[in-house]
Amino acid sequence: MIDKNWTWAFAAIIALTLTGACRADDKAVAGQAFLEFWWSPAAVFWTYGFPLMMAVVLGFAFQSGEPEPVPVGVVDSPVARTFL
Repeated sequence: MIDKNWTWAFAAIIALTLTGACRADDKAVAGQAFLEFWWSPAAVFWTYGFPLMMAVVLGFAFQSGEPEPVPVGVVDSPVARTFL
């Protein structure tokens, strides 16, 4: 089982790699953690599949027609005229 905080360790190793302060062993550990994540169908589903699926389903469920216009008050000034 992967530790719950492996993402923080992975991010730290990426930061160390970008700064050049990372050893080859650290890169190997980060790479293995990354592969273990992708090898776990449940982890990939709950990280990417479920949120995307819920966004699509709820987007269709709560879609409406044209949005109502939002009334906006504008003060008459030279700067305001440039935006109108």
